[in-house]
Amino acid sequence: MHEMSYVVRVVNLALKKKEEQGCREIEKVVVQIGQMVGVEPYYMKKYYLEAVKGTELEGSDIECEILPVIAKCEQCGLEYHPDKSNDYM
Repeated sequence: MHEMSYVVRVVNLALKKKEEQGCREIEKVVVQIGQMVGVEPYYMKKYYLEAVKGTELEGSDIECEILPVIAKCEQCGLEYHPDKSNDYM
C-alpha cells in the first residue's frame, strides 16, 4: 500500500514539471524503481490511474522501469548483479 504515497509524489512532480515547462499535455510518466525496494509496478499503475482522475494528467499513463541491483566488491571494485549463484539471495 506504500505505493500510493509514491504515486502521489510522482503525480505532484509531474504536474509541477508540466507547469514549469509549459507543456500542454503529458502522455506518459516514466519512473525507475530499484529491483529490491519492494514497490510493485502493478500497484503503481493501479493507483496512478486513480490519482490522476480529475487532474491535468487524466488520460496519461505510467511506465515503471525496473532497475537491477548492482553490488560492488569493496576489495577489488568488481561490480556484479547479485543472485543465487553468488550466495546473495
